[in-house]
Amino acid sequence: MTDTDMDGGGLYPWQEGDKIIKYSRPRADIVISPMTVVMPNGVKYIIPEKRFENQTLGANVYDYDGWEFRYLYLDANGDIHYKSARTSGGLSNYPPDPPEGSVRLGYILVGYGTEEPDGTLVTIKDYDSNGTPVFKERIYHDSRYRDERLVRASGDDIAIGGTPYGAETINLNVTGKEYETHYLKLGKGKRSASISITRTDGSDYDKYTYGASLVVGRKSANNADGLGRSIWGTYVDSSGNSGQVTGRREGNYGVYILDPKVFGKSYTYLYDADLMPDPDDPEVIALKLTFYNRSSSTTENFDLKITWHAL
Repeated sequence: MTDTDMDGGGLYPWQEGDKIIKYSRPRADIVISPMTVVMPNGVKYIIPEKRFENQTLGANVYDYDGWEFRYLYLDANGDIHYKSARTSGGLSNYPPDPPEGSVRLGYILVGYGTEEPDGTLVTIKDYDSNGTPVFKERIYHDSRYRDERLVRASGDDIAIGGTPYGAETINLNVTGKEYETHYLKLGKGKRSASISITRTDGSDYDKYTYGASLVVGRKSANNADGLGRSIWGTYVDSSGNSGQVTGRREGNYGVYILDPKVFGKSYTYLYDADLMPDPDDPEVIALKLTFYNRSSSTTENFDLKITWHAL
């Protein structure tokens, strides 16, 4: 969103007290660059350049604090709108929400008001030494006016929705020579997940200093035997030794990803991890974690905190 072609506009004299002020509000073209937008309902729009010509950027002469909003949004039909709104006397630093189903594009704060150092609007107007209003424009693309639905688009491949960040505590109660599998829902279209695994005692922080950081990718079909190169990462075990997870995932216990010492245990280790359709909701990708207890008789019980960022 840019402003160009500045010139003087809205010229008329205005009397304030014993002064006659030349009140000339600036004007500009408001230009929206071409873009691809995926709407909340999943509809994809390819938007060409849009120009709103010769727009007045100065606030109205009678405006209480000297500020006004110009805000932009794309509606559910794919049309771009450019609207004006007041600032409620400096008490509101955001324009109104667009209609439901719209995507916010940005907004401009225009006028001749003043601001505190932190950007807070105040009810004092800004004049130069000649008594002429000092107009300015502030263009914003903040978190409230960005598309926060984490859409991923590559050509015709669009992934929308889901949970990009999350944390969950799982309880393991694995008997000897048994497998235990957990599925953590990540969201639609996820292809990789950066995860951390740590022992937890249920408090607000992780009691233990050992655990692992891993990146888990979706395996290709020819890696169905569990020996794929979809896992890599680092760990610190219960003895304070650090190590690196390799794609081969082989060691003293056969095929595995993390050995028992990473969890402070003697027998239970992370056997396999993958990203796959969730068994209860095939449209959603889940992080599959399978643990195995190599003991012939001992059951091990403990909690793990899993934190992830999925893409």
